[in-house]
Amino acid sequence: MRWEHPESIRCDIHCYSGINFSGNRKIIRFFGKGGRQGPELYPGDIRSVGIVAPHRTRVTFITTELEKGWEDSHAWRAIEIREGKTFTTKDGGIAVQIPDIDWLDKPNARRSDPDFQECYPHADSPTDRPDWSYGRSTGTEIKGNVHAILVERLPKDDDDS
Repeated sequence: MRWEHPESIRCDIHCYSGINFSGNRKIIRFFGKGGRQGPELYPGDIRSVGIVAPHRTRVTFITTELEKGWEDSHAWRAIEIREGKTFTTKDGGIAVQIPDIDWLDKPNARRSDPDFQECYPHADSPTDRPDWSYGRSTGTEIKGNVHAILVERLPKDDDDS
């Protein structure tokens, strides 16, 4: 798994090997003073996710290990922690939940309902940012195929919330 993240970002990514937060759970933690903690992730470990992070954090799941050109030729999904599109955890964290990484649900969804599944908005590049979650679908499923994760902090003046 290829990771890209700044030295100082606070974020927890809860990855589940099954949809609807089922299967094995692996938690990856990024700390404000730098560093990442957690087990090794493999493509099959990511089918549903929960993200706990401050507003203006973006996590992008990418289906290739390429460092350049992935936006144009491979499937990817970006999830932003935007004001009004989150919920508060029982521990007071700001979070979103994605019960099936291939489908769009509400930011606080506990389960993906197959009768009401809809695609997340299409974006030609990560700079488009049409909603709190968006991406590029190329016919390849994202679940079970994530090979790189990009965690980044969006600037205040770039926040569309």
